[in-house]
Amino acid sequence: PTSSSLSFPRSGIPKKWIYIRERMKASNNNKYGFIVNAKSGRGNAKARVKIAEDFCEKNSISYSVFHTEYAKHATELAAQCVKDGYGVVVGIGGDGTSHEIANALIGTDTALAILPSGSGNDFPKSVNVPLDFIDALNVLVDHEVKQVDVGKLENEFFINGIGFGMDGAVAHRFKDYSLIRGELAYILGAVIEAFSFPGFRVDIAIGEWRYSGSILLAGASNGSYHGGKFQLAPDAKVDDGLLDMYIIKNMPTLSRLIKIPKVLSGTHTSLEEVFIKASTSMEVTLDEPIPAHMDGEPFILQAGYHKIEVREKALKVLSAK
Repeated sequence: PTSSSLSFPRSGIPKKWIYIRERMKASNNNKYGFIVNAKSGRGNAKARVKIAEDFCEKNSISYSVFHTEYAKHATELAAQCVKDGYGVVVGIGGDGTSHEIANALIGTDTALAILPSGSGNDFPKSVNVPLDFIDALNVLVDHEVKQVDVGKLENEFFINGIGFGMDGAVAHRFKDYSLIRGELAYILGAVIEAFSFPGFRVDIAIGEWRYSGSILLAGASNGSYHGGKFQLAPDAKVDDGLLDMYIIKNMPTLSRLIKIPKVLSGTHTSLEEVFIKASTSMEVTLDEPIPAHMDGEPFILQAGYHKIEVREKALKVLSAK
């Protein structure tokens, strides 16, 4: 089963569980701090925490569980875990939860582990973390420590990507959906925004390369997936010291609709409206505020000058062998 379809027993241990007695290798300290976003996983968070606790008991792992209560709380909790000497901070949630935790771990010896429980789960795909919850649990004790790059905008870091324009508008729209979630909700949002998003003017500099004009969207990818299945920068790698900067020029509504499937399959890169440049930084100047997202979390990128840049191998992540 996938993480979104996984049902959890009221008691007992899943038969699928592989008991691995190997001790943690991410740090000399084997304390795990679990940070739980109770709003993720369509209400499965409570059941997932119980499964994780049983796993820790069976594998003699020292652990504590913390629950988020407000925006950015995961960053505060993770910072306290670093201060208290936890070797690994485990996020039970989606990319937004991992984003908040990572902002406290970057540049430290404490590693990030992910138990995917969100709607898109984009970052785990790029760091070889299984999307199945039980398989991801086994990574806690049978893993390698991967040092990955992160991106930065102003004073905030992102682990998977940042986008502004139409994909930012989709992220804002996604937040308002309640009856439909997951990858289908992102696709529906993209189709709706293909009809309604007006495009915008921008000046972009990537090294010596320049672009000025009307675009549909732009951004920087560390991982290769966004919104579940969209591959805006299909060749992006989290450990190459670069971000894959993408720009898609504005186009008529019909062209947008026809080309959405190409973005899903990553075959849009040869289109004349698409530019992808691997670089360490991108400079952006906007004439007006634009809807944006950072690791799937919506915000408004204000008018004016902005610089997006990479910080090489700044975060430790537990990855499947």
